[in-house]
Amino acid sequence: SNGVLEELELVRLNQAIAFLHHGRGADFGAVALNFSKLFRNELSPQGDPVSYTQFRQYTHRTLAGLDDDPEAQVMIMEQFIAEAISAWEVCKESSNLPGGLLEGPECLVNES
Repeated sequence: SNGVLEELELVRLNQAIAFLHHGRGADFGAVALNFSKLFRNELSPQGDPVSYTQFRQYTHRTLAGLDDDPEAQVMIMEQFIAEAISAWEVCKESSNLPGGLLEGPECLVNES
């Protein structure tokens, strides 16, 4: 809610989404590597936080690359948002469980 997207936020969100899809068997290290790489290649080479405007422009390019039909783009975006909301709920619920897969106030993946 600070008006920017940070690299670690993108990584954590996608780790939580990976957990939703694959459970404890998700390869959280690979997810972190993949989304850190994406952030630096597409948004900020130095890993600096990016504005909502920058992220929105990236999202538009990505949607256009997936499908050129505006209605399909809306459906794709709705699915992305639904997954993000579900991941946020997982983080919120698991943040109070010591030793949980996703723990801590910032939904860090427990590497141990």
